[in-house]
Parts: sequence; C-alpha cells; structure tokens
Amino acid sequence: MTKNGPAAALDYCQRILGTLPLGVVVQDAEGKIVFVNSSAESILGLTLDQMRGLRSVDPAWNAVHEDGSAFPGDTHPAMQALRSGLPVQGVVMGVFNPKVGEYRWINIDAVPVCRPGESRPGEVYTIFEDITERRRAEEALRASEERYRLMVEAVPMLAWRCDAAGLIIDVNKRWLEYTGQSQNAVRGTGWMAALHPDDRARAFRQVNTGLASGVSVQAEGRVRRAADGQYRWHLARALPVRDAHGKTVAWFGCAADIEDQKRAEEALRQTNEQLEQKVKERTAKLRGLAAELTAAEHKERRRIAHLLHEDLQQRLAAIRYRTDDLKKADRDGPVSRTADWILKALGEAMDLTSDLTARVSPPVLYELGLCEALDWLATDMQPQFGLAVKVTGLRSFRLPSDDLRAFAFDAVRELLMNVHKHAGVKTAEVRMQARGKRHVTIAVIDKGKGCAETDKRSNSFGLFSIRERAEALGVEFTITSQPGKGTHARLALPTR
Repeated sequence: MTKNGPAAALDYCQRILGTLPLGVVVQDAEGKIVFVNSSAESILGLTLDQMRGLRSVDPAWNAVHEDGSAFPGDTHPAMQALRSGLPVQGVVMGVFNPKVGEYRWINIDAVPVCRPGESRPGEVYTIFEDITERRRAEEALRASEERYRLMVEAVPMLAWRCDAAGLIIDVNKRWLEYTGQSQNAVRGTGWMAALHPDDRARAFRQVNTGLASGVSVQAEGRVRRAADGQYRWHLARALPVRDAHGKTVAWFGCAADIEDQKRAEEALRQTNEQLEQKVKERTAKLRGLAAELTAAEHKERRRIAHLLHEDLQQRLAAIRYRTDDLKKADRDGPVSRTADWILKALGEAMDLTSDLTARVSPPVLYELGLCEALDWLATDMQPQFGLAVKVTGLRSFRLPSDDLRAFAFDAVRELLMNVHKHAGVKTAEVRMQARGKRHVTIAVIDKGKGCAETDKRSNSFGLFSIRERAEALGVEFTITSQPGKGTHARLALPTR
C-alpha cells in the first residue's frame, strides 16, 4: 500500500467493504453519497452510479417509520450524526427497493468521522442490516400468537401453554377466572397450587413422564374452583409442539370439567353394586328354593317309595298269602285254577312295585352313596333301554349335602336318557374327575350324532330343568358337541 499510495489503499478498503454482508454507505459533510458497497446496492435496489450525489433529504427514498408514517430525510440517522457529531444506533427504517418493488426493512447505525484538526464531521458512515425476513418471521409469529390467543380464549375449558421443560408460560382467561390465580402466580409450576393436595404428586409424575417420552399426556385431577372453594374433577390432555426437526419446543394443553360425569359414573357404580347385591341375594334365595324343591321332591319320592315298599308290598303279600290258602283248600277245583292266576298276577305286581320303588327313590343313593347309585343306574340302563353304560374315574369323593347328591343322580339319569333318545348309539360313559381341590366333575359322554342334534337336545325340557337347577345350586353345567363325534355333557359340583 505504501508503494502505490492513497489510491491503492482506498481501492483495498472498498474491496474489503464489498465483501461485507452489511450495507455500507459513505456520505460527505453535505450528506451526499460518495460510496456504497455491493450489499447496499442489493438491499436498496440501486447502483452506486444511481445513488452517487443523492442526499438523505431526497424524496426518492420514500423512507418510512415502523408504523408506516413518512421518515423525513433530515431526520435520517446519517443527517442526525452529521449535525450532532455523535453516533446514532439501532434505528429501523423502511426503504422502497424499486428493483423488487417492495419495502426493505433495515436496522441502521450511523457513525460520524472528523478529519484531524477539525471539530465538525467531514463524513458519515452508515452501516445497515437487512432485517426484512426477520420482521416477516416476527410478524408471522405475532399473527400466530394472536391466533393462539384467540383460540385458547374461545375454548370453554382451562387452557395453557408450556415451554419445552414443561413450565407454564401462560394460561387463558378461563383458567384465571376459574382458579382465581393470576398469570404471574400460575407461571412455572405455580399452577399446581390449584390442584387438590392429594393429586399434586401424581400430576408431577405424569408431567415428568410426558416430558421424558415426548408424547401426549392425559390425566385426571381435581382443580379448585375459586367461586365456592370446591375441588372438581377435570380431564387434562397436553400435546407437544415440535419444530421442523421434530424437536419439542413447547406444550399446549387443556382441561375439561368432568365432575358431573364422575358423579354419574359413581351413581352408576353404586347402582350396579346394588343390583349385583340384589342379584346375589336373589340367586342365593333361588338356590335355597331349588335346594328346598329338590329336598321336597326327594322327600316325597322317599315317602312314596316307603308306601310302595312298606304298605302296598305288605298288602300284596297278605293277599298272596290268603290266595295261597284258598288254593290249598280246593286243590283241583276251579278255585285252585283261579288262585294260580291271581298268584301269578300278584307276583308280577310285587316285582313291578319293587322295581318302581327303586326307580322312584333308589335306596342305594342314601344308604351307600352317589358312586354306588351311579353304578346301579348304569346296570339298570342296559335291560331297560338297551344302553350299555360304563362308569369310570374318581370314586373317593363326597358331596356336601343329600340335595346335591340327589340332583347329581337325577341329572346323570336325564342325560343318559337323552343319549338313549337322540344320540343313536348303544354305549355311553359316565366319567368322574377331580377339578382342583373344591370341585368334582361328572361327565356323560357319547360318540353319537353330535351337534346335529345338540340344539334340539339343549332346548329340551329335561336339559332346561337341569340347567336351571344347576345354576340355582351353584353347579356349572356345560355341553359341547361335534358333528359325528358325539356329545360331552359335564356337571362341575362343589365338594365343600
């Protein structure tokens, strides 16, 4: 630079200024432009040749303030700096750019320069940054903020906004009116003061869980209503707000009053509990009635069996004895022949009475137990109905009452009769097994027609009666079947 003199130095400085992203304008003591860098040309939309000699007071600049009002040339930062000899900083101005046909917004610093030995500035350097895009972003943000404000104020719920750390930034008017808190009081974690003391720890955990996961958070809690001091249930939900890279930058949430819903649910729960209790009581009553009915039925059967055995059998035996005497008195006469016919008929009647006694109330059921009674039943089914029945499985168990044993015997007999009537087979199995420590199962199994007949059989009066009495006595009764593979009917009876 020393070799080439001041001209080379000036050229060097201009080239340095030309690389700056900031606009630079140099004006002389009269305010005339003597130099601009390339960034200034781009921002202002004019070339150096077009701007050289122009002053700030020139109306061609069409400068405006931030509020849109005219920005007079004599108040431009450069002119103020020349007059005062002091720097002017941070002035925002709008300048019309004819090249792009719009205003560009610039942030200006103006620095006056005095030559050695002079008190008045000989030049002023104006440096400015194009903040147009930043202003647009700020305006868009303000518009977005206004839309958010209008939205949260329109929502008939408690609404809030948090930062990325979950700290409250602000809440809507509804929150303030409902809780009686101020904006300052609610910020940060102050909102928790409005929660019921018993709900605060849980709410804190749920907030931390949501922050850690970055997903929506939903929770229920009680919020104090300032108007009457009542804590009312609310359902709250918060959603993360993410930037273009998926990073959570804020949270937005709202809470709806669900106190009435909670009370309705509680009333419904209490009603259900009352209904369930009534059902239990009615079921217990039905079971008691079923037990009484079973007991009464078997008591009557035993009474009839006793009458058949002790009364009718004795009367028939007495008639047989007297008839035998008549036969002896007239060995070869007509009376003897009639007596033979009567004696034969009496024998058949006594056999029939004995068989009927066993069928009405098998003595073996009460004298030996259920397993032995089922053995007798299996043996009886072959000659009576041509059904060969095999009794298998567990035998060392005892049902807790005569009523339950009588029901089990009657149910197995009814199920075997269904096999005889509908299954189309000549064999069946009665299988007894333990189920846990409190139940025993008795299954009637056949390999007959299967479910082709199951619906008809399930709707028969006999099976309906078994199902109703089983339910009343606390016995589980199930039927499963497959076409061509038979039917499996099972009773699960309590042993305690």
